[in-house]
Amino acid sequence: MQPPLFEPADKKTHAIEITEIDVHNVLAPNMDPTLTSSAQDSLVVLIHTDEGVTGIGVSDVNPWMAKAAILAPGSHTMGLCIRDMLIGADPFDIARRRCGRAIWGFARSRPRCC
Repeated sequence: MQPPLFEPADKKTHAIEITEIDVHNVLAPNMDPTLTSSAQDSLVVLIHTDEGVTGIGVSDVNPWMAKAAILAPGSHTMGLCIRDMLIGADPFDIARRRCGRAIWGFARSRPRCC
């Protein structure tokens, strides 16, 4: 008897899930706010999963603004922070679904007037 080509529909497979996101602002010890240098500060993001895997990302964007975008609490479902949109998502599903929509939705947002 040959093995089935596809897994049975009722067999649930467990995808890896994001469980927590830590954000750290790193400043150079000799930081000088009078200089125009983005090398003085950085954003470090740690993405933890339920499988014990931690991914590390670094960005040169303004770390204070990025930290707020990632962690600031939202007031409704269309105003969630990036962290809340990514918790429970599969970190390998970046281009599609929740991870991609979270980043793309944040990037598309623009300030609005009444």
